[in-house]
Amino acid sequence: MNKIYEEYKIINVNEIEGARVPVKDRRIKDAIIRAENNIIRYGFKSPFEVEKKGNKYRITAGRIHFIAAKNMGYEEVPCLVRNRAKEAIFFKLLKKYRLYV
Repeated sequence: MNKIYEEYKIINVNEIEGARVPVKDRRIKDAIIRAENNIIRYGFKSPFEVEKKGNKYRITAGRIHFIAAKNMGYEEVPCLVRNRAKEAIFFKLLKKYRLYV
């Protein structure tokens, strides 16, 4: 599925919601530690995906790395703002005119 993004921007971590995971689970704790190590080694390989929800953003991809970045003290992170409304219109047009990507 193709994704449509509104913009790329640096967003304050306090404006991003939806990154709650059960940190009591050992596997998730290990994944967060690995993500922290990856951020230390390589930085952010790709921006986080978010959707605009009112005056905040909701994370749609990269939750574990986002939690790791927040734990490490990052105040801002790179994000791609996704537009699902435009995606829906785009795919309706593709279906209607039998175009395939």
